[in-house]
Amino acid sequence: MYDHQSAPDARAYPPAALAWYALFVFIVAATLAFVDKSIITLLVAPVRQSLGVSDTGISLLQGLSFVLLYSVMGIPSGYLVDRMQRRKLLSAGIALWSVMTVLCGFANSFAELFLARVGVGIGEAILMPAVFSLLADFFPSSQRGRANGIFTISTFAGGQGALIIGGLVLKSFHGADFDWPLLGLLPPWKSAFIAVGLPGLLVALLVLTIKEPLRQQVAAQSGTGALAGESLLAYLKQRRAMWLAIFGTFSLCAFSAYAVLSWIPTFFARKYGLPPASAGVLIGSVVMPGGIAGCLVSGVLSDWLKTRGAYGSRMQVFVFSWFITIPCIAALPFLGDYHLALVACGLFGFANAMAVASMPSVLQDVTRNQMRGKITAVHLLLVSIFGMALGPTATALVTDRVFQNDQGLIYAISITPLPAMLLGLVLTVYGMRFYQNEMAALVKASTAAEPEFKPAAVR
Repeated sequence: MYDHQSAPDARAYPPAALAWYALFVFIVAATLAFVDKSIITLLVAPVRQSLGVSDTGISLLQGLSFVLLYSVMGIPSGYLVDRMQRRKLLSAGIALWSVMTVLCGFANSFAELFLARVGVGIGEAILMPAVFSLLADFFPSSQRGRANGIFTISTFAGGQGALIIGGLVLKSFHGADFDWPLLGLLPPWKSAFIAVGLPGLLVALLVLTIKEPLRQQVAAQSGTGALAGESLLAYLKQRRAMWLAIFGTFSLCAFSAYAVLSWIPTFFARKYGLPPASAGVLIGSVVMPGGIAGCLVSGVLSDWLKTRGAYGSRMQVFVFSWFITIPCIAALPFLGDYHLALVACGLFGFANAMAVASMPSVLQDVTRNQMRGKITAVHLLLVSIFGMALGPTATALVTDRVFQNDQGLIYAISITPLPAMLLGLVLTVYGMRFYQNEMAALVKASTAAEPEFKPAAVR
């Protein structure tokens, strides 16, 4: 294994054991976050029946309710991450979203469930800015691809784990109400929210066992890097072509993923007649290992491309991803056997994971420390709007408005994301030049101004 401390860019980075322990804790926290956020995907049928909402209403619970303040709170969260102890902020965020997930289990109306989901989004707004900033200070650049790839496993372990866990929970209740101590009888869908929300309070305490690392690569003077007092808007405007390409690629990737994955269990139920619980277990059992494999391959591949000095380096991973995901989604409505559809979903999960796992490394490579929290927040804002908010709703609107019947979802799940995926491929290729130029400028600046890289004490 690559020596953590012998890397040429390792300057006062924590010992390898502490870095990998922190990564483990972040994976646990992020997995829980994606379970709490994604569990509603499996509960479409019982929530519709209990609260009397349409597919479009469900899409608002999946996307807009979560994103409404998740995206707005991301920017102030990024500013806090760049100024305060990140582990304490992360612990508080975990505790908040866990409590709000439990409250989803007490909702008796669409409005109550919507507000509880808003609370989940507020808590989770701190997660990625804090984790991406911390990982960049735990791992030198030569290892970030692998570290971020391993961390991104939590995205698929959580998202697809929600399908598996939720499916098993629903099966265990046998369709009957569950008698909770002190809470009384609750239907299975409400019990699922409570069951996945409570463990987060323990994870919030686990985060506090991590030692805050020193901040690396703190810009102290002018150059290509961000000044300590430079505004976010000025920083983005100065590199607008690069950020347009990077943020655009990320946003389109998120849109296509959420437009598909938010409705996959329902797709299998409507096209192949599989019960939602069984569909959740089957899909999760295929997409989750595919996603994990994609994260690991992405980490190794992106580090290798960057070390090799390949044109576009980590951005090339997105090109590989588009060439796999596009044909999989185009073919999905026409696969007559659900086993073939599962294979397509597994390949989609693998390739999409490759792209998602490369995102934090791309951001970390071209962003100075004082801007990492804020840049991550902007990234999450755009991904949230185009992915979590618009993705599920766009598929639902095509189903409800274009096809005007539930079976239209079979085609809407493919028709909706394909234009975005094709545009994403074009934008990725367009952006590789700007990413390459910025990387070259940063290398030149680091050689000419070594004092910029001295670690600053944690405030």
